[in-house]
Amino acid sequence: MTTTDDNLTAGDDDCTLWEAIANANADSDTTGGDCAAGSGVDTVMVPAGTYTLTLSGAGEDGNLSGDLDLTDADATTIQGEDTRTTLIDGDAADTVIDVAGGAVAVLNDLTLQDGFGSRGEVAGGGLFGNSGSDITLRRVRITGNTTSSGRDAAGIGGDGLTLTIDECLIDNNIAAEDGGGLELGGTITNTTISNNVGRVGGGLRLLSGTLTLVNVTVTGNRTTNGVGGGLARSAGTLEYQGSIIASNVGPDGTSPQDCGGVVSSLGGNLLGQNGDPQGCMVGMDTVLDGDISTAIDVTLADNGGPTDTHALVTDGPAVDQIPDGMLGCGTTIISDQIGTSRLGTCDIGAFEIPPVPIPMLPEWGLTLLLLGVGVVGFVVLRRAA
Repeated sequence: MTTTDDNLTAGDDDCTLWEAIANANADSDTTGGDCAAGSGVDTVMVPAGTYTLTLSGAGEDGNLSGDLDLTDADATTIQGEDTRTTLIDGDAADTVIDVAGGAVAVLNDLTLQDGFGSRGEVAGGGLFGNSGSDITLRRVRITGNTTSSGRDAAGIGGDGLTLTIDECLIDNNIAAEDGGGLELGGTITNTTISNNVGRVGGGLRLLSGTLTLVNVTVTGNRTTNGVGGGLARSAGTLEYQGSIIASNVGPDGTSPQDCGGVVSSLGGNLLGQNGDPQGCMVGMDTVLDGDISTAIDVTLADNGGPTDTHALVTDGPAVDQIPDGMLGCGTTIISDQIGTSRLGTCDIGAFEIPPVPIPMLPEWGLTLLLLGVGVVGFVVLRRAA
């Protein structure tokens, strides 16, 4: 890619995001030499910049207008330069990215923002996955997306697909109906879901299939009808482990409301607040005794890494709670949302407090220490003799 311009003008010597995706979809060159030809498994490298989608015509599925359409079954990777600086903006006109049935898509290190979902019940303002698609998100932010009246899933929507989300941030999405952050099944790991709004399931809602949350932080989300400020299950299996689900609220913006429907705990979670799990199923978990501020920083902030997080309170109830080797700690879960290593006993949620570095002695200090140990040892041996 050579420009942030928004067009499909072939032969003008500029490679736009639209054109690069068109070639990846076609496994050939459709751009008059502007972009490299697609061929099998493709990677579209997207430099830092804001890419605003302005080609009008929502609802089109051939990557000609409205949203960016990924259609290649051979797998297309959209590789941003950095989540904070590579921004794809839907211009509040259509879904930002639509993945066709049977297509395989990998999105890394970018932000999908200001999308507008307006098709079908589960619209997907930031990202939509059609049935049979396979989507993986790594270090992606889904933010500021909405849906039209009567539509669900402002952030991510879809049904009947394979979805993997890792080290991501889903925040500030507002659905006119249900599932503010997302509404679909899949596996979500080391991710923060915060400050989203939906009628049922402010943070997320499950309608079918299985949705598994592993070391996820769900907080600050709001339901507008009182069912599942954080998460809601209407059907399927919704389960969580090693996660923080706390301080989500009801319609008034203050009354606690974390879980709605029948949900399942796999253990190691921090739930509710003030001794009440707020609708969440409790297994081998901890129910927060006090206010959420005793466990996390309630402000979503830049604590390092590619995406904002809710930092943990040092020595709080989420710190060092999952033993090494349990619930994936140190085995399948080896780092947190921003790349901090999980060593020894792991923290709950998407954020891991960095280990305190052991100060290194200078060479002369180490020499003196060894000499001191030698002198003490000599005195002890002399006394023993």
